[in-house]
Amino acid sequence: MIRLHKLSKRYPDTGGSALSNLNMEIPSGAMGFVIGHSGAGKSSLLKLLAGIEKPSGGEINVAGFDLTQITHRELPDFRRQIGVVFQENRLLFDRSVAENVGLPLEVCHVRSADIESRVRAALEKVGLGQHFDAMPQQLSGGEQQRVSIARAVVNRPSLIIADEPTGNLDRKLAQDIMRLFWDFNRLGTTVLVATHDVDMVAEMEMPILELQDGQIVHNQFSEAVVL
Repeated sequence: MIRLHKLSKRYPDTGGSALSNLNMEIPSGAMGFVIGHSGAGKSSLLKLLAGIEKPSGGEINVAGFDLTQITHRELPDFRRQIGVVFQENRLLFDRSVAENVGLPLEVCHVRSADIESRVRAALEKVGLGQHFDAMPQQLSGGEQQRVSIARAVVNRPSLIIADEPTGNLDRKLAQDIMRLFWDFNRLGTTVLVATHDVDMVAEMEMPILELQDGQIVHNQFSEAVVL
């Protein structure tokens, strides 16, 4: 599912190196956490995996796509394989819940007749089927994050990447969100979550990838058994 070889990321405007010489493999169907101190490189790694940024060197292969060589024509197919969830839910508050969830399908030119059924299915999966026509501002913070998860999975991706998805939520809501990710993983989706929440990491007892100053210092995915 994910393979990195001597991957690096530098930001010329700051003169710094966010990631240096990363080598790892994460198998299809795995679920686990990316941890590390602020500035360790977690967000940079996830942006590279999602194709949001380009690496400065090395190789990166995600869901069968070589992201160092990917063409503009291949990008839509790659993005259909990836669902991304951010700490800030990034919903459009001038559009309904259904319209927010359906955006990735519109971008991929899915037929309108299919969009509604797939949006309804995604909202049902996250427990928000009754809010199809609601506006985001009518929902709680936890519900808004569930909408962003529905948006991330509506394309039926093979990989979900989540960057601090529970950072703005209380403990119970955070646990609810992690259970949703667990449910998708049990259906075969690979899930990678970056977090500062060491208590949640300890509770879930899943593999971790620990970054420190842009390098991997601990990788339990190499020891993990995927069910």
